[in-house]
Amino acid sequence: MKKILLSIFLIGFICQSVNAQNKALFFNGTSDYVEVDDNSAIDYEDSLSIEIWINLDAGTTDGLILAKQWCSGSKYSYNLSIVNSRLRFTWDATGSCANQNYFESTGIIQTQQCTHIAVVFTSTSVELYKDGILFPGSLVGSYGTIRSSSAKLRLGAYKSFGGSFSNFFRGSMDEVRLWDYPLLQSEINSRMNMELTGSETGLTAYYDMEGSVSGTGVTINNGSSTNLLDGTTIGTQTTPFSANSCFLPTNIEKISTQNIIVFPNPTSSELTLTATEQIEKINIIDLTGKTIRTIVNPNNSIDVSELSKGLYFLQVHSKNGISNKRFVKE
Repeated sequence: MKKILLSIFLIGFICQSVNAQNKALFFNGTSDYVEVDDNSAIDYEDSLSIEIWINLDAGTTDGLILAKQWCSGSKYSYNLSIVNSRLRFTWDATGSCANQNYFESTGIIQTQQCTHIAVVFTSTSVELYKDGILFPGSLVGSYGTIRSSSAKLRLGAYKSFGGSFSNFFRGSMDEVRLWDYPLLQSEINSRMNMELTGSETGLTAYYDMEGSVSGTGVTINNGSSTNLLDGTTIGTQTTPFSANSCFLPTNIEKISTQNIIVFPNPTSSELTLTATEQIEKINIIDLTGKTIRTIVNPNNSIDVSELSKGLYFLQVHSKNGISNKRFVKE
């Protein structure tokens, strides 16, 4: 088996204080969702990008993630869902649901795995991303614009023509982001493991799920500085509810990600991380949050050849703090 070496060097630290609780919002899959009142800021005719960290519960093959849709009264705009375990983005230029177009991934979204998903939409293209990597798929219908509508934005439930709700999402969501322009892959990768400030250019809505939530009627704050767009939970007395997030932000502790460089990533041979101070300890963490290896006073090279293919996190400890960096083993 080919040996993969992880070489570690140090270049510079900037200390900062981040008060993150690292929570996600868990949906029960039967009766709960989040609703955001209509606003022209979340009508995206020609371009839209959506990012979310999700963790599907065991056995989940279908569920609406995020949508602004209702077939009644030509109010169908866009819909991001899991359909038969595949990621699907649907849009409608007329809003009537008679001429829907969608782009669906070829590969599947696994359950019980922390997964970052993204869709980048323009009137001439759609790209899906899984964990920052282009997620191939196919188009059904044709490219075109998105209908602007008066439908509410919803996380976790589909509104049917008659007004009832179905296709509930079961699992957790975190770091929900809507942008009014098509993100580049480099932008997705540079920010997917970071908490945002809310003042980023083009960020329309940002739900970091850090509030304490238990049951219906709780406000889900929009952290974007450009719009209000707060949401409200709708469900039972106890759901949806706050749960521990599988999202591990690289800027949750102290080290500026601008001074931490990981390359090449993904890698099939060697991963290099650069910085300036001696590393005291490294934890290698899998997508379930389990620490699968701890290396104390590591050498410049660490053999990770026994790891299965997939996404992992490096939790790098020094005397100045902790930095979390991701790497993909191909």
